[in-house]
Amino acid sequence: MAGRLDFAMASLSTALPQIRARKLTALGVAGPARADTAPDIPTIAEQEFQNFDMQLWFGIWAPAQTPPAIVQQIIADLNRAMLEPDFQLAFGKAGMQSQSMGQQIFACFVSGEIQKLQRTAKQTKIELQ
Repeated sequence: MAGRLDFAMASLSTALPQIRARKLTALGVAGPARADTAPDIPTIAEQEFQNFDMQLWFGIWAPAQTPPAIVQQIIADLNRAMLEPDFQLAFGKAGMQSQSMGQQIFACFVSGEIQKLQRTAKQTKIELQ
């Protein structure tokens, strides 16, 4: 918007007001499906880059030595909070969706994301740091 960048990737919740005000041009949604909050913006995969999927996600970790009972309590509290209407409304307004995963599923998900990003870095010759 200030004329200093030719390209950037931003969360849809951050960029959408600027896109709607015609201050930014959306080239595509980085996830595998069009966003409910902006169905007119095609996915990058729909255009020229099949299988492109670079979604923003959030997770919560606890220190490795956290007692299992405390971890389970944190998970239960988070799951309960994610079901609250205010939480769902805030996420929806931001163009996000919440999804609860168990510890094992989340660990596999994170491992898969790391492998995906490592492959992308190798294919595009981005130096790992």
